[in-house]
Amino acid sequence: MKKGLLTAIALICVSFLNHSLAQQKRTVHLVGFTNEKGDAAVYWKDGVRTALPIDAGFSKSKAHGIFVHGGDVHIVGFQSNGSEPAVRYWKNGTPVSITSNGAFLEDVAVVGSDVYIVGKEYDKKGNRFAQYWKNGQPSALNKKKTGEINGLTVSGSDVYIVGTEKALEKSKYNYYPTVVTYWKNGLATSVSSGETDAVGYDIFISGNDVYVAGTERSPAIDAAKYWKNGTAVMLTDGKKDASAKGIYVSGSDVYVVGYTTPEGKYTATLWKNGVATELGPRTASSAAQKVVVVDGDVYVAGYEMINSKPVARCWKNGVPMEVDGGGGSMAMALFVE
Repeated sequence: MKKGLLTAIALICVSFLNHSLAQQKRTVHLVGFTNEKGDAAVYWKDGVRTALPIDAGFSKSKAHGIFVHGGDVHIVGFQSNGSEPAVRYWKNGTPVSITSNGAFLEDVAVVGSDVYIVGKEYDKKGNRFAQYWKNGQPSALNKKKTGEINGLTVSGSDVYIVGTEKALEKSKYNYYPTVVTYWKNGLATSVSSGETDAVGYDIFISGNDVYVAGTERSPAIDAAKYWKNGTAVMLTDGKKDASAKGIYVSGSDVYVVGYTTPEGKYTATLWKNGVATELGPRTASSAAQKVVVVDGDVYVAGYEMINSKPVARCWKNGVPMEVDGGGGSMAMALFVE
């Protein structure tokens, strides 16, 4: 009787342990590019690299954004023949056509059956403007202003897009600075001061709070910072160049990634609630691009210079994971499921 009871308890414990281990195992998707023989867009699944196809007549490509939904992997970027860029959207590795002039795609999000893509496009005069696509159809956000888009997120039925616009008035430094801007369902909100150039790279929504990560000149050095509901939070003191590229909020914790330059070289850096942790060594250049937090684990995409070549990196809790970086590569974005 006791033996049977102990066996039953042991089986329950093993089942629980197996379930816990299954819950802990996550699939890590990365996108970026290799530059072994010219820039070529690539996708990594758990570190295994797959080349992404481009059209005939194009020699270069890069992947900048990724979103996984319902088992489908959506990736965006661009392809180029050396001069003219063309948009590129891959679904499960297969190119999908979208309406566009010469453009770069930066980010993608999927809600239900709707696919949202953002980037920048050029008109016939060469002017650059912010653009987004819903299910392949374009919608300009600021045709009258020079600007660009870098990030996208969807919260409920609201679509948030982040990037920059040119200021309408000159600053005290006698030029028209770029202003960090986010759009909620097409309505623009300026975030940075407008005194010096600033760039918004990523956006995250937590409840009713809007977080934007970016960089602002102060006035001759780039400072890393993020904005919460329009209020700036400094991550660096503006004495040495730094940038905030990605942001993620988990509970009450705010995670930001980018780079600092403590000894002159770019150094991949993660800030948690403003406290910096260097991910890469100071002896070789590195940078972090995106951050995701899942089940308390912190995943960061970026690159590190090894033997004078960039190698794609994915750090999990500060430790590099195994990624087939080849003879030169960079990871620009990630998705963890």
